[in-house]
Amino acid sequence: LRRVGSPRLGLCWDLGHAARNNLLGDDAPLPRGFLRRVRHVHVHDVNDEGEDHYPLIYGNVSFAFYLRQLKRAGFAGAVILELNGHHLARLGGDGGAMIRESLTSISK
Repeated sequence: LRRVGSPRLGLCWDLGHAARNNLLGDDAPLPRGFLRRVRHVHVHDVNDEGEDHYPLIYGNVSFAFYLRQLKRAGFAGAVILELNGHHLARLGGDGGAMIRESLTSISK
């Protein structure tokens, strides 16, 4: 971002991928100034096998903690619930209810 030098260039922070990477041992701290450059956030859960893009049903992604950090940093961008339809279908049950519950959790 510094090399490009444009204030219009921002970051997409995928919280599910960050959580999955932490499970794999990559727990590097965020670079200085990272939160101020985030413009777009992807939120999804990771199952116990490390597969991502699930509704927020497993509790393996600390999305509320990260979203609070972003809010304190002045974040005003988009928050996207990023799901894999195949995972949702394999779960069975009421997929619509899982999506609504996930969206409600994000908006708190």
